[in-house]
Formats: sequence, structure tokens, C-alpha cells
Amino acid sequence: MAERNRLISLDGFLKKYLAKRGIDEDEYHRYRIIVQDGLSDLSIHHMPIVKKTELTVSTTTNTASFPSDYIDYVSLSIEVDGRWWPITRDDSIVDGTLDNVTAENVGDFEYGQGFAQPGGVNKYYYTVDRENNRFIFNNVTGKTVVLRYKSTGVEVVAYGSTSDVQVPVEAEPSLEAYLRWKVADYDGEPEGRVFRLQRMYEDEVVKLRRIGEYSIEELRHIMLGTMSQTTNR
Repeated sequence: MAERNRLISLDGFLKKYLAKRGIDEDEYHRYRIIVQDGLSDLSIHHMPIVKKTELTVSTTTNTASFPSDYIDYVSLSIEVDGRWWPITRDDSIVDGTLDNVTAENVGDFEYGQGFAQPGGVNKYYYTVDRENNRFIFNNVTGKTVVLRYKSTGVEVVAYGSTSDVQVPVEAEPSLEAYLRWKVADYDGEPEGRVFRLQRMYEDEVVKLRRIGEYSIEELRHIMLGTMSQTTNR
């Protein structure tokens, strides 16, 4: 779920929900914390949000930090002759920020023409440094690196900011059901009511998952595309 036109800010969604339920806006902060948990739950488990952003790669350390809402990467690429060229993962890349570690120039003879040499060798490499929330690169100095990544859906922004978290409108019913369920749970309401509200949330999630599924005609084309023609006997 990348770029969308049908979005509502988290602030707008929450104020609309409080108004519909007749809840005082003094509860805004509490409900915002809860609904952010709900949005993360949807984004991670039920409604994967894939974003695209340009990374700033440090010219001194060859590293770039993860976005604040980063879960996992989908791809890293650079532009070459008007097309996106995928960067290759290579976990043998040295972390240049380590103390007492210097790069050795082994010379071209290490990679000279020889028997069984691979025909296509990439020039650009990266590795994932989860411990320090960053990527480490090799040979990308001066290049614009584009990252496609799975997002939690919740970015670090100030309340009421013009860059507030954006919520897909089709996720509103699921988030409303999540709020009702979790508030009832946190407030210690009867277990039967909490369970019923949880089931209502799960039902809304099932509906949300159906959005973007294949149509019957598309499924027919996929099935036909997997069949082989044989001689009639």
C-alpha cells in the first residue's frame, strides 16, 4: 500500500472518532497512544504498507540510517540509465566505523580474468546493520539510493503537524473496532464484552484483507496461464 489519494490524518481520524462516540477531547492523548498501537498492528500483520524514500548516505562512513517507521526492507536500488538497478546484499562488507579497522587495497590481480569467473558482477553492495539501525554500503558514494521498505505506519511527528501520520480511509472501521476493544480491555470491562469487541475487530480485519484481492476474471487468467495444451485423443 504505497502512495494513496484516499487518506485521513491520524489527528483527523481521532477527533472524528471522539466526536462520534461523545468522548471528551481531554482523552485525546490516551486514545492517540492506543490507536497508534492499532495502526502498527494493522501495518505489520494485516495491511502491509510499503513506502519509498531516498537515503542520505554518509560520504565518510558509507552508512544510512533506517527511517523511524522502518520494519524491513523490500529493495535498495540506484538509477542507472533511466532504470532502477538493484543493489546487491553482501554481508562481508566491512563496517568502516569500527576502531582499528582499515581498508586494504588488494589490487586488480585478485579479480583478474580466470576460469569460472562469473559473467555478471554487480558494482554496488550493501549490508544490514540492525544493531545500529542502519545500512552499510560499498561503492555508492555520490549516488542517490532509493529504499522501498515495510512501514509500521506510525512515524515520529508532533501532534497536529501538517506531516501527521496518514491513515488509509479503508482502515478506519478496523481502527475504530480496535479502539473500542482495547479501551474496554484497559478499563477492566467484563471479559465477555472484551471478547465480543475483539471478535468485531477481527471481523473488520478480514474485510480489510479482502481489499486488493484478485477479481474472478484475474484468477481465471492466472489459472489458464498455468495450463499446458495437449493433443486431443
